Amino acid sequence: MDKKSKLIKTAIKLFVKQGFENTPTSQISKDAGVASGTLFYYYKSKEDLVKEAYISIKLDMAKSLAQDFNKDEDIKIILKKTWSNLINWGFNHKIEHEFVQKFYNSAYISCIKKNEISATYEDMGLVMKKGIKEKVLKDLPFELLSNLIMGIYQTYLAYFFTLKKIEKKSLDKSFEVLWDAIKR
Repeated sequence: MDKKSKLIKTAIKLFVKQGFENTPTSQISKDAGVASGTLFYYYKSKEDLVKEAYISIKLDMAKSLAQDFNKDEDIKIILKKTWSNLINWGFNHKIEHEFVQKFYNSAYISCIKKNEISATYEDMGLVMKKGIKEKVLKDLPFELLSNLIMGIYQTYLAYFFTLKKIEKKSLDKSFEVLWDAIKR
């Protein structure tokens, strides 16, 4: 693993464990096994490191969601596959999931411009907008619909964490709950 990747991975773990404010860059460098100057070679500030960590997680998540993605399939089928990918990604990337939650509830969220990661989710956005236009999905603002989906995702992911596994029956039921919430 290269130094930049080590810094990101270490920072994510420390930010989750200690919080953003309680994690000095010197500790990130030390735990990553690199000199302090190396961190600032790659990142101008701690804020840039936090932002890069968030973007790298969201890109990895988007890549996972896009598996088996075919925008020409039925909207319900697309969403079911994407839902399964999302739940499995979150379950298998617990630390990254926790980082994203901390990030959303921090002042760092204001560092991200919408267009910085929106392109990575463009196909999914088009499918959802198509679903609204074709009256398959509820006619809600796109951001509200996305937030509704993410709320259900958070709830079920927490449930699967307590089970310590994802049961197919429960995963299917979670999609039914999601579908009932967003369909017309």
